[in-house]
Amino acid sequence: MTDERSIDGLVTAWLRAEATTGGASGRVLERALDQVTNVGQDRSVIPWRLPERQARRLALVAVIAATLLAMAGVAVFIGSELEDEAVPAPSRLVPIATPVPVPAGLSAEVVDRGAADASIGQVRWTSLLGDETNLPSEWIVATPDGFASLEPGLPQNGSRLLVSSDGLDWSEAPLPVPATTRLHLARSGDEFWISSEDDQLWRSTDFETWTEVDLGDIVPPGVHGFDRRTRFGPPVTIGAASVLPLHVTGSLALDQLFDVALEPNEILRLSGGYRDQVLGDVRDVIRAPSSSPGFEADARVVGSIRLSVAGSVITVLDATSGAAMAWFDTASLGADATSVAERLNENEPFTYPVGTLVLTEGGVREAGLPLGASVMAVEGAFIAVADDDTIWRSTDGLEWTSLGLPTLPPTALDLGDLHATAEPGGGLGAVMMLESDGVQTFEYWTSRDGLDWDRVGVLPAGVSQVIPIGPGRYLAKGDDLAMRSSTTTEDWTHVEGLDGFDSWIGESGGMSLHSVAGDTVFMVEVALTGERVLWVIELEPTAS
Repeated sequence: MTDERSIDGLVTAWLRAEATTGGASGRVLERALDQVTNVGQDRSVIPWRLPERQARRLALVAVIAATLLAMAGVAVFIGSELEDEAVPAPSRLVPIATPVPVPAGLSAEVVDRGAADASIGQVRWTSLLGDETNLPSEWIVATPDGFASLEPGLPQNGSRLLVSSDGLDWSEAPLPVPATTRLHLARSGDEFWISSEDDQLWRSTDFETWTEVDLGDIVPPGVHGFDRRTRFGPPVTIGAASVLPLHVTGSLALDQLFDVALEPNEILRLSGGYRDQVLGDVRDVIRAPSSSPGFEADARVVGSIRLSVAGSVITVLDATSGAAMAWFDTASLGADATSVAERLNENEPFTYPVGTLVLTEGGVREAGLPLGASVMAVEGAFIAVADDDTIWRSTDGLEWTSLGLPTLPPTALDLGDLHATAEPGGGLGAVMMLESDGVQTFEYWTSRDGLDWDRVGVLPAGVSQVIPIGPGRYLAKGDDLAMRSSTTTEDWTHVEGLDGFDSWIGESGGMSLHSVAGDTVFMVEVALTGERVLWVIELEPTAS
């Protein structure tokens, strides 16, 4: 019988397999896998909207079936693209090159255009339909010349820089920094940041000249037998101090453990199911075609391993000889060794926060914050919310004071969508889920310090996320696929004609996210079929 767990395992294997071979649909799914494994690690990022669980599972299995048909010679188009001593920070200046246009004939299709008078002023929008060749899917930032986004590379590794002067027509430009791995772009105030997944970080004030930051030995070193990727969270800057959360994602590097050179269409994986595996049991290592990771007939055994845990150390043992092949100390992650080992034993990656970096004029240091804390700027100070909801405050990013737990109403179930508001002086906003007499409602609440919260009002039915754009300008997307606007987050009105968000991925499954870049809001949907829809929502410019 093919039960829910085995389907989940097959889907997980296929996600990782397609990511390995660089297939277009695989890049969509690799990002899905990455985001799903990062759930709960960064509260400020809520990028994924997925259909009903069972529908999503069936959609993924359908894509797998399509891939198998392609192997048999049937032409199946799957689609496209699926984070205590100061260290001196020397500079490396890298000029950006001249943008290179995307080849002719690859323009995205305009699906809809419109304009409406809303409570926040006139709103104009354009929706575009395209794919990975002509539309971005990552976060978009405003630059001196327009907009930019760093996308996964084609066909597989690395990254691409997409730029646009108006947010509608996108072209590819050479990367502004010397890197061959995945890059991530962010903006904090008037400064731009690029980070790589192999421990590099750059900053720029003009998007042309980039300074590499020497991180010293702050980032934990790599370990043989384990694939490790670093991901810097969005920076928060006040004055000369910038605070960046740091996470590490790791998985077993079976090719290193068995010294196997894989072909482009091959993967190594652990045998058996992907859930409920007993830690310490022998696991065969299977070499299989990447497009059929769940079928043993196409696989062959290259060896076997067994994982053991002693204190904070995970050891990979050769199951035949009993010899240690690799070991990994989880103490540097502040993570429970058994929980990490269990994920590795189930062929799953693990993701853990490893610290919070503070960059000042004096260099780079670690902040004295609990691991996994989310950081925001509020009224000229850094406010951090730890995983246990404790509030921390700092004026310089280096010295932190615990303020205790926030005061919430007794009917509050969850404080979600936590973000810095767009109002003068700052502040925090959050969507609070409350329950009374079995009825759940979503309300918008604000705070000046993270401790004491004030109720603003009840959100419209189906709205669980608020998008702050600027003082007195807010948007909210509901489950009815419609957009609403508000000047106070208390009274909401429908933006007439601005409808249909997430309808594309609602049918096929996929991801969606939004970016606020000045007076422009970008909302992107990336379907599992590979198509992309980009909504470009333009608001009236505000007086500078």
